[in-house]
Amino acid sequence: MARGLWNKFQVKRSDGTDRRGEKHYRCDYFVLDLTHDPVARQAAAQYCIATANVDLARDLAIIIQHHVSENETLPDAAFHR
Repeated sequence: MARGLWNKFQVKRSDGTDRRGEKHYRCDYFVLDLTHDPVARQAAAQYCIATANVDLARDLAIIIQHHVSENETLPDAAFHR
């Protein structure tokens, strides 16, 4: 049964900036399952292409590639930065 968007996860920032008065207090986060969800991998690959953070793009691409199935097609640009 599909539920749509709901509070399935509780995200806590390891740097503490999600505390009251800090930059990320009450920020919205969206968790993706890169292991089991091919659509999540597509979204993450597009993020790799769009982000200015080359180190983040490289690290995320490594995780994505680890989970790609043989019949899955992802944009090459996500993996060549």
